[in-house]
Amino acid sequence: MESHKEIERSELHKTIWRVANDLRGSVDGWDFKSYVLGTLFYRFISENLTSYLNEQERKAGTADFDYARLSDSDAERGRTETVKEKGFYILPSELFVNLRARARHDSNLNETLSRIFADIEGSAIGEESEDKETRAAIARAISASPTLRNKKDLIEAFVDSISGPGNVDSEWSAFVKTKRAQEIEQIITDENLNGSETHAFIESAFRDGSIPTRGTGITRILPPVSRFSEDNDHGRQKQRVLDELSAFFDRFYGLA
Repeated sequence: MESHKEIERSELHKTIWRVANDLRGSVDGWDFKSYVLGTLFYRFISENLTSYLNEQERKAGTADFDYARLSDSDAERGRTETVKEKGFYILPSELFVNLRARARHDSNLNETLSRIFADIEGSAIGEESEDKETRAAIARAISASPTLRNKKDLIEAFVDSISGPGNVDSEWSAFVKTKRAQEIEQIITDENLNGSETHAFIESAFRDGSIPTRGTGITRILPPVSRFSEDNDHGRQKQRVLDELSAFFDRFYGLA
């Protein structure tokens, strides 16, 4: 009879691959969601491996053993046998929990993740993996778009919000919808913009694929400011708002 953990793993695999197949139609969306799904899978196999090794070592007599705290050099001693048993290997410094602790200070998080994914995939080469999806999932994550720095905190926040199997597709859509609404409302408040006109402006931009920088659309969302003042307050605020909305658009375009 399958254990609870095996059932959870099976359900997570099914969810990941169902979502992955559903997303093949959108290149930009697929790239980002592939990245997110790969990161979720990375978290899952990190926790799975840590739990497995902790259980084995504690049975062997080390009651307080914690693989996540082991040095990489000491961990290398167990690589060969673990790969034979699990089909892959992750050094302690590359475990999700340890990467997460360093993430906010890593300005090259995308490159760091790509290197870790490559190391995990490389550890499985030539071995019969316990989870056949592992290498394929990691390969998909590696192939994702590398230009995601402005979405880094979205990745971190969403991954932190996922605790196990579930409907990742709907959870991701709800997460993006909530974050998008929060951030556009913050811009509206900070710049004292016309709310309804701003929402109409940004929805039109998402529909058309770009932020319009000419025409009267941007003017309708701004508060009334004279364009004939010596300081050109109208022009300066218009450019500032355009910059903010462009950054917002780039951050959320193609997601969910």
